[in-house]
Parts: sequence; C-alpha cells; structure tokens
Amino acid sequence: MFSISEIVEQVKEAKVVLAKRWAAAAVACCAVMSQGNILAMFNANHLLTAAKTGVLASVLIFVGMLVLKDKADEDYIKAAMIGVGVTAADFVSHPAHFWGEAVLTGAVAMGVAWCISKLMSKVCQCN
Repeated sequence: MFSISEIVEQVKEAKVVLAKRWAAAAVACCAVMSQGNILAMFNANHLLTAAKTGVLASVLIFVGMLVLKDKADEDYIKAAMIGVGVTAADFVSHPAHFWGEAVLTGAVAMGVAWCISKLMSKVCQCN
C-alpha cells in the first residue's frame, strides 16, 4: 500500500515529466510549422496549435513511458517515444502545412530530445 506522501511525490514527478514532454513537443511543432521563420513562430495561431499538439503528445508519451517503464530511462527509447508521440499528435491535432509535416515534427522533437538527454548526462557526470 502506498502512503499519501509517496503518492504526492509520484504526482509531482508525473507533472515534471508531462511538462518536459509538452515543452519538447510544442517547441518542435512550432518550429516546423513555421518552417524555420522565427517571427512566424510567435504567431498566436501557431502558438495555440503547438500548445494543443504538445498536450496530446505529452499524454501519449507519458502513456508510452508507463507501458515501457523498465526501458523508459534509456535515452534512445525516450527519444523514440517522443518522436512517435509528437508525430501522432501532430498528425491528429491539425491539418498539415506541407506534406510530411507530422513526420518531420516528430523527427525534430526526437533529435532535440536525444541531444538534450545526452547533454544533460554529460553535465551530470562532470559535477
């Protein structure tokens, strides 16, 4: 049986995981949707669409992490889950601006997530 403090701690951890996955998905979606145009990234419509895509993607990724919990800590598995989750969320959440946008968005999110994960592991080893 879980104690209340353990449940509260797990909820806090889940919030952090969801926030990280949402941010990765939303940033990748906004960058690809605007096709690299930095000013277009700050368009309210792009930001709203990216936020919706990020919410759906973070839920899909979180479910994937629960299903693969014993392997979810490995960098490449985590990056692959992010890529697949963002691709699915982008495909479902809005019409594409160009052919293959969902796949490209997922690939960008996967690449960014993998690079950040590797960078963070290097930083953590140095301290």
